[in-house]
Amino acid sequence: MKTPINYLLLSLLTLISLSSFRDGNETVQKLDARLYNIANTHKVKLMVDSGTDSNLKIVLKGKDRTTYYSEFYNPKGQKYSRVFNMDEMNEGVYYFEVYYKKQKLVKEVKIQQNYEKMIAVL
Repeated sequence: MKTPINYLLLSLLTLISLSSFRDGNETVQKLDARLYNIANTHKVKLMVDSGTDSNLKIVLKGKDRTTYYSEFYNPKGQKYSRVFNMDEMNEGVYYFEVYYKKQKLVKEVKIQQNYEKMIAVL
């Protein structure tokens, strides 16, 4: 009689152990974003890596918190990649805010105009 009870107790402990192991190792999908300046243009490319089980929200805001662009994106297995033309934007600081589930990531863009003095010899 002792053997079936030990076997039952061992089975029960193994089951509890495996279920707690599974719950403790759920993978958390991390949000990652990169912002690139496209050479010789006034454009930037935003690339976002995230999971595919929830929508992304992309927002472009100014330093004064004015929203210039907002988009919801459903990944469907695809990574987010978009080119933004900053040519019409005024000089200043802008923020790309990327939301995925409860995560938020902010990337900063600073627009400056450099005026160069040109001297021509005639």
